[in-house]
Amino acid sequence: MAVKDDRIVRQALKAALDSKSIPMVFQPIWTKEGDCWGFEALARFKNGSPPDAVWNLAKRERRHARLDWVALKAAIASARGVFDRCFLNISSHVLQSPDQLARIGKPEEVVWEVTETLELNARLLDGVRTLKRWGYHIAMDDAGVGPSTVERFEQLEPTIVKIDRKLVQVWASGQVDLLRYWVRLAKDHGARVVVEGVEDFLWVDPLIDEGIDAFQGYALGRPAVAEEWGSKVDYQLWTMS
Repeated sequence: MAVKDDRIVRQALKAALDSKSIPMVFQPIWTKEGDCWGFEALARFKNGSPPDAVWNLAKRERRHARLDWVALKAAIASARGVFDRCFLNISSHVLQSPDQLARIGKPEEVVWEVTETLELNARLLDGVRTLKRWGYHIAMDDAGVGPSTVERFEQLEPTIVKIDRKLVQVWASGQVDLLRYWVRLAKDHGARVVVEGVEDFLWVDPLIDEGIDAFQGYALGRPAVAEEWGSKVDYQLWTMS
């Protein structure tokens, strides 16, 4: 079974790189006022391969940089003319090329979500500072889990912190300290806070009381192709719940 799965993942990677295209879906991010702040672009491969598996294979074969650029360009091509703003995931090595990133979209069109475990060396941090100087938002993804540590936060100095769904689930179970710690850390540095993985609409008001600025999760909108979201004349959370 593992051999078959590996073959399918390899086929997905080859198809993406050969066609220079990846199908994309988009999930909304809502502000506490109930307005749509933007949409996160998420890759969905045609043969059903998990995106993480495809990217892990690309990393092992040193083709992840090519895959990243294909995904970024595919996301913007799908979103253009439909959404005002996209949240785009970028792995750390892409930060070496801020000029190329700037050609993907304007500051008002793009929020860069920094992912991956790669150490943020001086060159990459220079890329972050350049993008911020040009007016782009930098979001730290999956805060509080794995490599998204306090040290990484202090290196990145993001303008947006996205708290991982696991911390939100822990908070929902009644253990609130870790989420409150990250909210306080972000606010002390002037960053806005987004929570991922909101599975119940009833969590929204209590999370606003915790200081959360924006929300993302299945309870507030499942990932869908751009055309499906584009068919909605107005994005307003309280009318869609």
